[in-house]
Order: sequence, then structure tokens, then C-alpha cells
Amino acid sequence: GLHRFYVKQFHESSCSVASVVTVLNALKHRQETKHNSAGGYRLVNQHELLDLVSEAHWKERMSPQGYNGRRGLPLQVLGRVTKASMDVCGINCQTVETIQTTRHPEAAATSAARLKRHLEAFETDSSCVLIAHFDQGTFLPEMHIPHISPVGGYDPETGTVKILDVDAE
Repeated sequence: GLHRFYVKQFHESSCSVASVVTVLNALKHRQETKHNSAGGYRLVNQHELLDLVSEAHWKERMSPQGYNGRRGLPLQVLGRVTKASMDVCGINCQTVETIQTTRHPEAAATSAARLKRHLEAFETDSSCVLIAHFDQGTFLPEMHIPHISPVGGYDPETGTVKILDVDAE
């Protein structure tokens, strides 16, 4: 159901906002449909969400100047902002978890197994959403910068992950 609520980032550093809005609106739709709410619900947009969520100076981080000169969100901050967004939008959320992958041999297998469990749950549980925080250079060699986008699908047979890239460029 994420495709239906997909939005593009509004500027080069707002991938976190577009990603969170995409998953929030999909979860809100699911929550309202599940409870058969006759009153319906209103989708949240990116600028509105930034006005509603003060966690981690998110709105300032999306400005041209950034917050203390920093733009974008590191992984741990993305987790906090996502949880705060769900709370402010009234989405019932059991947990928001961040998984930091690594190349360190002892820890890599553990984080990969956790991530795989979440990907498998994503494919079978409509209340599970995933947002990827990754090096954009993985796909575009000239752009080694952090990037954030929702996961749109997972094929357990091939191990392929579909990313709904909020950066249309």
C-alpha cells in the first residue's frame, strides 16, 4: 500500500520528510480502514509534518542553513523523528527500531539476520513498514552521501529489496 501514498522529496535534503510522510499516510490509511472510521482521515504533507514535529530540530535541518550547519538526519535521529511523527499523527505504533549494519565480521552477520527478519515481516504484515537509510553511492557512484527512502518490497527468493526512492532525480 505504500505506492499509493508515495511522495517525492521537496528539495535535495528532504528525503527523510518524504519517506516518513509516505509511511505515515499508508499507516494512517490502514489504521482508519481497519477501524472502519466513517469520518475518514486527512493525509499529512511534508511541510505540515515539519511544523508538527519538533524532535531533533527536524524543520531546521531541512532549511538551507541546516541546524548548527547540519542538514539531513543520521540513522538514530531518523528513528526518533519517525516515532515522534507517528505519535503526533495519532498512529498506534508498537515499536520503531533502527538497525545499523556494519562490515565488522562479528557484528555483520547479526545485523544482517535482524534486517532479513524485518524484511520478511514486511512482506507478510501490513502494519510493518521499513525505511532504508543508505549510501546513495551504492546506486549512483558519483553521489556518496546518505539517503533515505521507504522500502517498497522484498523478494525472499532473490534477496532483492525494492526501494521507493523519494529522489525522483
